[in-house]
Amino acid sequence: MSKSLGNVILAKHFYQKYGSNVLRYIFLNSHYNQVINFNETIIQQAVDYTQKIKNLLKRLKLYFYWQKISINRKKIDKNNEFYKIIIQALTDNLNTIKVFYYLNEIVYKLNKELDRQEKLGKQKKENLIQGLASILCFVLDILGFKFKLVNYDSQTYYLLKK
Repeated sequence: MSKSLGNVILAKHFYQKYGSNVLRYIFLNSHYNQVINFNETIIQQAVDYTQKIKNLLKRLKLYFYWQKISINRKKIDKNNEFYKIIIQALTDNLNTIKVFYYLNEIVYKLNKELDRQEKLGKQKKENLIQGLASILCFVLDILGFKFKLVNYDSQTYYLLKK
């Protein structure tokens, strides 16, 4: 990007067009002491990733509503392997790229469990989803991501369930 070529975008204009989560993803998905070369591919990758997280959060919100359970954001199983690995990556020279790798694993496992039709045992499935969801929220909070989700009324929830 070059000002003389006219392909420069100001941070405030980028924020208005893409939002803070996309910019945050681009910054965190590169090492802090490396130059970031912005291009359409990197921006689209960031948009896709943040949309994937937002879609999962919507699915989790509906799942928790239908199952009449809630997520305790303050209660995190510190013996969980994902928790340990993510904390290790953050203390290892702030390796956010590795954190995104494990965040992707959590997203994959949550989507897989939400899609699973066979009976794993309702309580076991709920515990697994609650545990992974609490770690997901923990990591998103640490990385500074904020997602605004729509609040539905009970009639909308009923229609969505059908």
